[in-house]
Amino acid sequence: MAPEFYDARRPDHGQRLPLCVLPGSATAETDRQTATLLAEALLLQPDIVTMQINTDALDSDGIWPDLFVYLIEKCVGMMGAELIAGVPYPDWLTITQPYYTAPFVLVTRDPAIKQLDDLPAGAMVGSPVYTPIDTELAQMIAAGTFGTLRRQPYDDISQVTRFLGEGTMTAAVVWSPYLPELHLPDLHTSANLAPLHLTSRTLGIVLRRQDGALRDMIDQALTALQDDGSLPRP
Repeated sequence: MAPEFYDARRPDHGQRLPLCVLPGSATAETDRQTATLLAEALLLQPDIVTMQINTDALDSDGIWPDLFVYLIEKCVGMMGAELIAGVPYPDWLTITQPYYTAPFVLVTRDPAIKQLDDLPAGAMVGSPVYTPIDTELAQMIAAGTFGTLRRQPYDDISQVTRFLGEGTMTAAVVWSPYLPELHLPDLHTSANLAPLHLTSRTLGIVLRRQDGALRDMIDQALTALQDDGSLPRP
């Protein structure tokens, strides 16, 4: 993003706290609840803005150009931004402390499979593409940690439903908020993903870099909401 756009002015939102949520997000309801709690904690009126983005049409720049426009015209921050250690956001963004963390789980239709080591030789395991846990799994498979285990990347939870239903996938690593979208009978889950280490996903709120004062206010409100147990939990 060109530096001359960093300081673009946005409309006066008055007593509202407009926060964007991503369409189709597995945590959309959690994001809305958190945004409402934040506004109330800051004595502002909640204003939930659903972003209108065709994710199938995104190019190599991803969501960033659309997000920039929304942060200028519609909202002050976007809910549901993943916090990944060592992976920075673009320099025109800043991110709050976490407000939600949920684990990845192993899902299968075979009750005998309780962990990755239980998968039979040559089995296919699904893994969410472009995630740290997928990268770690791919590296371990390449190193021979899991013998002849094969990895099937997926980018939509419906693919897991289909592949598990067809039997072409023996198990899959799934972020737990997506579990309600797996419409399969006799589904078994396990939280044991050893020896993988990156077994949870954490979300925060991204704002424009120059909104550091607002970020600090939101962080203080999140801390208070966390301390009194108000924030939604998995």
